[in-house]
Amino acid sequence: AEAEAEAAEADGDGREEPLHLSLEISGARLLPACDAPADAAPPRANFYLVCRLHPDVLGPPSLSAGGSYARHQLRSQVAWGASSAKFAMRHVAPLVGSAAAALAPPASRPRLLPAASDCDEAEEPVEPAAPSSSPALARPQELVLEAWTVDGASQDETLCGLVRVPLPPAAGLLDRSYAALLVGGRAEAADPFSGAPSAEIELRVAVGTAAQLAATEELRAAVSTLQG
Repeated sequence: AEAEAEAAEADGDGREEPLHLSLEISGARLLPACDAPADAAPPRANFYLVCRLHPDVLGPPSLSAGGSYARHQLRSQVAWGASSAKFAMRHVAPLVGSAAAALAPPASRPRLLPAASDCDEAEEPVEPAAPSSSPALARPQELVLEAWTVDGASQDETLCGLVRVPLPPAAGLLDRSYAALLVGGRAEAADPFSGAPSAEIELRVAVGTAAQLAATEELRAAVSTLQG
């Protein structure tokens, strides 16, 4: 009984802190055609990005900046006549339903912010999914990223790049002071019709409590300041 009382005291009121998914899309660049010369300049176009989110993964956002959000879709501003662009999109929303259990198993979730000082920030390129001409509907535990071009004269829009980014489960949230990095690096989008690489998208996806996400942002800001 005493042990149970101590555990209850350590956990406050015993309720789990809600977990949030933080998505950042910092930028993108268009890739030359596969048959282009090695020294060919990157193509220029009017382009923008779309990220599709499954409604069973995220609840209403607590933060959405750097673009527009509607109907479970994030959309960037259009980069006009560019081969690359910085978008600085960020979207934070609570995990809901089965996605919360899949991305952050209950045994790994924190109740109170632990005192550990670990922070896993290793970023690796994201493996591209096989191209598909089917509609880009996000499945649970994944994000769908798209690159679209806009014709300057007709304003017609064309899907030029597509990649599905799986979200692996986060282990050990109980032992962290910082959010768990699920995905970090470059996702290579492919033309959905030819399968040829067409764009690279820089993104970062993390999961954690509000306190863990805030601590992670403070650490990243400190590191950025030190690096100049």
